[in-house]
Amino acid sequence: MKEFFLTSGVNIALVLAYISFGVAFIGVIVFTLIQMFKDLNKAKKALIGIGIAVVVFVICFLFAQNYNLIATDGYILIKDRLVKAGIMRLSEAGIYMFYVLLVGAVAAIIYSSISRSFK
Repeated sequence: MKEFFLTSGVNIALVLAYISFGVAFIGVIVFTLIQMFKDLNKAKKALIGIGIAVVVFVICFLFAQNYNLIATDGYILIKDRLVKAGIMRLSEAGIYMFYVLLVGAVAAIIYSSISRSFK
């Protein structure tokens, strides 16, 4: 009986966490859209940034290994666990995207420091 209350308490906390995360997520999206439509120049800059991120992700996704070619029934066995092949490819694309954006950020920092020294 004690295990039931412990489990149900964890379930209630998990549901409350999901609800609070959902409310926060919707609030961020709504607030961002409101601010974006107040100033359309900022909206254009934000959409360009989002577009660049999407293009980088698509390119990284194309370079990620296609695990469906080696998967049986769409799953791969890794360390005694079955993992979906699509999730593996998305994870690899996310890692590649992180590396590309990290190199881009470092290059921007170096460029800005060098261009400041020549002014």
